Amino acid sequence: MQAVIDFYGPTDLTTLYQESPKDRSFLQTFLGGSPLQYPGRYQDASPVNHVSTSTPPFLIFQGMADTAVVPSQSVELDHALTQAGVPHHAEYLGGVPHGFRLQPGSGINLRPEVLAFLDAALNHHGQGIA
Repeated sequence: MQAVIDFYGPTDLTTLYQESPKDRSFLQTFLGGSPLQYPGRYQDASPVNHVSTSTPPFLIFQGMADTAVVPSQSVELDHALTQAGVPHHAEYLGGVPHGFRLQPGSGINLRPEVLAFLDAALNHHGQGIA
């Protein structure tokens, strides 16, 4: 894997289970039960637990009005990537809910940022990503 683009993705499923009651049924279906029943599954399925110095560059987009995947999920990943020294950029979009789109006319055009990130990550091996 050479690069990751994260659009409002869950990153710490145990914390998400605790902080977002509306996500609990989805998480229980996905992982077969609660974090108390299957703590290992929740740990293994949480991307934040797999960040290391060999993690590829990340571009994170998070809507600050997201109630499905709360913004603290992206903040936690952002922090873990910083601690590991992984090249990344996180963009927090004020007033934007979960499920925003990239299409022109949607009010949000992130294509230039996505293309610039991919160019830097894929052509320059992560150089200049910030």
